[in-house]
Amino acid sequence: MNRFLPLFFTIILFFISSAHAQKISAKAEKLYNEAGALINQRKFFEAEKVLKEALEKQPDFWEANMRLASLYKMLLDNEKAILYFEKAVAIQPTDTRNDVAYFTLANWYFSQGEYEKAQTHLSVLLNFPITKKQLLEDAEFLQACVAFAIQAKNQPATVEIKPLNDPLNQWQLQYFPVITADMHSLIFTARYTSDRNSDENIFITNKTPEGWSAPQPISKAINTPYNEGTCTISADGRTLIITSCAGRQSVGGCDLYISYKEGEEWSEPKNLGPNVNTRSWESQPSLSADGRVLFWASDRPGGKGKTDIWMSTRNAQGEWTLAKNAGPSINTTRDELSPYFHFDQKTLFFSSNGYIGMGGYDVFYSQILENGQFGAPKNLGYPLNDHNDQMGFIFATDGKKAYFSDDQKRNGVPFSYLKEAAFAEPIVPLNDVRVVQGIVTDEQSGNYLGAKVELYDLKTDSILFQTFADRVNGRYLITLAARQSFGLYVEHPGYMPQSRTMEIVGDERTVQENFTLSPLEKGKSIQLHNIYFASNEFALLPESYSELQRMFDWLQANPSIAIEIIGHTDDVGEKPYNQDLSEKRAQSVYQYLFNLGIEKARMRPSGLGESFPLKPNDSSANRAFNRRIEFLIK
Repeated sequence: MNRFLPLFFTIILFFISSAHAQKISAKAEKLYNEAGALINQRKFFEAEKVLKEALEKQPDFWEANMRLASLYKMLLDNEKAILYFEKAVAIQPTDTRNDVAYFTLANWYFSQGEYEKAQTHLSVLLNFPITKKQLLEDAEFLQACVAFAIQAKNQPATVEIKPLNDPLNQWQLQYFPVITADMHSLIFTARYTSDRNSDENIFITNKTPEGWSAPQPISKAINTPYNEGTCTISADGRTLIITSCAGRQSVGGCDLYISYKEGEEWSEPKNLGPNVNTRSWESQPSLSADGRVLFWASDRPGGKGKTDIWMSTRNAQGEWTLAKNAGPSINTTRDELSPYFHFDQKTLFFSSNGYIGMGGYDVFYSQILENGQFGAPKNLGYPLNDHNDQMGFIFATDGKKAYFSDDQKRNGVPFSYLKEAAFAEPIVPLNDVRVVQGIVTDEQSGNYLGAKVELYDLKTDSILFQTFADRVNGRYLITLAARQSFGLYVEHPGYMPQSRTMEIVGDERTVQENFTLSPLEKGKSIQLHNIYFASNEFALLPESYSELQRMFDWLQANPSIAIEIIGHTDDVGEKPYNQDLSEKRAQSVYQYLFNLGIEKARMRPSGLGESFPLKPNDSSANRAFNRRIEFLIK
């Protein structure tokens, strides 16, 4: 509000010498001028009393009503300001000096969700010959917002909104929820009272058959006597980034910190460093599902507005790159806050007061286009947005539910509650997200392995998700947006890598894929199922390159290993033909790896035709499984 103080101080001074448009009683005019002198001396409350006396003498004194309204506005007493602005415009409805009054009234009613009243005042204002450029721009923007809000209320989304069940919402303020990809854990920030000095901590609740469990502090390593606020979590629930403004080694006032989970324990949070944090305010982080892209809100210099959405990516060395602005498709000259990057890794939700909306901060979403840039944001509409501030809005993996915090005031005291929105029909075109989870163990000992797990697109040879299984319990979790087929690759030092083809069809949201890795030994083999050839051909198809690149990297990391590359076919066709085809396919793989840089002395191609099927050749799926390349360790 401070940016309006000079404007209204100018207005009330302007009216000091303007009491001659009407026939005013001498007593009322004397009191009016006396109030002007008091305002000059910044004796605002004495001026208020004198202006009221003037209006008792002459209620239709336009200048006195305007001056008193402007005085209340400057003193941030909006309800009284609106009362006297309404009296002023009623006295002289066509006076062009009412331009600021009409705009103030329209803006107030808009902020209260009284859109028709706002529209009425704007209609009068925009018929004036407005010479103030900023006022005209603000009025036209407000007019567009009012029109949108009226239309949105007339076309509401079909959604059921309700508070989360009883164990939650037990404090005065709880806000900025985040959820894991399996929709099992909900994490949020809570403050026990509205006192800004009260402790702010992070809590976790888990889904049970009866509903959400009673929230518990997330960890002693995370929560301290200082404030820990808005956070984000990776899809697998094992990487947490929090906001902390005191008590930790920092770059600026509020910084972002990262913590990792092994088993049930969280590590001590570490500052993300100067590539992410500055001396400015950094908060409200959102981590991509794979943990490789981070979005957050900051008021640092160099942005488009006061507060913008910024982003950083994590490179191959695990370092966060220098932050960059999310760009003009997201940020405006006003404020953007509370980003949330959905599990589909293409949809960014955020709050803004810089786009056409329903008042306060509305929630918008923007999706990554084919050129890699964010598209134009879209408003989520009513009733998810209304005239209040909407922030901290997230969608669950399946897109059928959303979670957010609802800010309210009771007798001027703020409260914030966690709510759930359930949709009858999708309101955002999210990619269809599935969860693949499992456990990685040692074949001989049964011990858990912290193996690397990669999901990659067979057609584009791009890594879609990379994570490590938990060393304590062997668990991993990845998300994928439904496509035709994927490669799933698992490796761990000293063990034989494994690969599988993933094709998720139907409505199954969660797929269990466990891996048992064998120690690296001579005589053992690796079955490669993501090597492709055209029917009856031996030239490699491009979908094979991803798997072969991983095997090249593995051979480079294990230079003492030599392999026999064995081709296998199904039983379709004559045995001599299949034998010859298997040898030629093995030769193609051999040549490809040699071209990448593996020495010929480490490889020998051979073929076994249809002689060693892994499954009976009694279905097309089984035959496809039997057509494979095998690496035998020599």
